[in-house]
Amino acid sequence: MHTSVKIFVLVSLFSISLFATDLQKAIQDAIVANKDCKKLGDFYWEIGDSKGKVISGAEGKTYSAVTTMKIASASKWLFGAYVFETLKGHLTDEQKEFLQMRSGYTNMSNVSCLRDKIKTVKECFLAELKMRKLFGHGSNATLVSENKGKFYYNGAHAQALAVKEEMGLAEKNNATLAQAMKSSLKLENISYFFPQLAGGVQTNAATYAVFLRNLINDKYFLGKTLQSENGVCANISCGFKDVAESPVADHLPWWYANHYWIEKNKKGVVEAYSSPGVFGFYPWISSDKKYYGIIAREGAARERGMKSISCGGSIRTAFLVNQPHH
Repeated sequence: MHTSVKIFVLVSLFSISLFATDLQKAIQDAIVANKDCKKLGDFYWEIGDSKGKVISGAEGKTYSAVTTMKIASASKWLFGAYVFETLKGHLTDEQKEFLQMRSGYTNMSNVSCLRDKIKTVKECFLAELKMRKLFGHGSNATLVSENKGKFYYNGAHAQALAVKEEMGLAEKNNATLAQAMKSSLKLENISYFFPQLAGGVQTNAATYAVFLRNLINDKYFLGKTLQSENGVCANISCGFKDVAESPVADHLPWWYANHYWIEKNKKGVVEAYSSPGVFGFYPWISSDKKYYGIIAREGAARERGMKSISCGGSIRTAFLVNQPHH
């Protein structure tokens, strides 16, 4: 190798190494500065692009890329992709109503599906509600007519769609449901701790990163529509006419698409696509579909994942503003 070429290679490698060090520091500074990051306790974070992981880190020693955990509503994005794959990207308006949580099936209590006798997707859908003073009357399959057409965040929409014949999931139990999902989405480490499509998945950050890269690379039909899907208003500021129930804070003007969130800022500009879970697992894809990110942890449900959203947003911003092209 010519001397000048060697020097060029060495300088390039040094520059890359220096950039990575500066980027890691910028993200670490963002984590330290964000009070919600401090409140998370231990967590693993990762950012990557279409080719693979770019940078990652961990607070504490509890979590790594291969730590299996319950991901709660991050399961929804997986089911949305499964539906699109099953239907080859051709959904009816009714099928989109289920994915966009406007179907009127809003009566699901997760507790009813956690009982030992509930084994299949269909049994979970038909399960009678227990603890009625807390969760109301009827079953998970109860259609609430006054909610039809309105956004109402509830797991029953997914379960009602899953039991339809075209989905092929009604008689699946935890094991066979996981197998169907892995086969359709070409993923490896997926299991279900109860047969509920909207929140039953257990997996790890490494597996979910493969899923996000597949979306970025348009390997799924859902990935091809990620940026073109307008979704529906899903924040309470839209008023009860359109939004009956939403888990997002009032200051987050988010919309909802085909079983994932469209994160908009107050100017209406899309910042990311995501599917945060109540235990704090927070996966996202940047609005330009160049990058994905994950915060992986399994915390208390009472936090509703909001601290992970805040912390993950700070990490994303630190990463993006420190890119060479920015």
